[in-house]
Amino acid sequence: MQKIATVLIATSLIVLPSLVLAKPLEANTLENGKQNYQRLCLSCHGELGHGDGIAGQALSEQPSNIYQGLNSWFESEAELIDTVLNGNEEMPAWGNLLNEQQVKEIFTYIEYVNKD
Repeated sequence: MQKIATVLIATSLIVLPSLVLAKPLEANTLENGKQNYQRLCLSCHGELGHGDGIAGQALSEQPSNIYQGLNSWFESEAELIDTVLNGNEEMPAWGNLLNEQQVKEIFTYIEYVNKD
């Protein structure tokens, strides 16, 4: 019984501080992601990242659904990051304005706003 109590105390000393410290980081991550998303992505990809933005309607190809891409078995996060940073035939490259961490923050924001 004493061993179990010792393990529980040791575990809580490791886990609880990390949970407390993670909250402010998540808030910063979400805010940074939101700001960059609204500045660079919203007009084409829409409010929730579903590819239904106003500017996207004028394009010959509908912008991709970012949220669906993040939850797809067919595309890895690394492939999506590469597309954002380097662009493709349908999307401009944002690597001159964003780094990999900022793209991940945008993805975190998209996941967050699509939670039920």
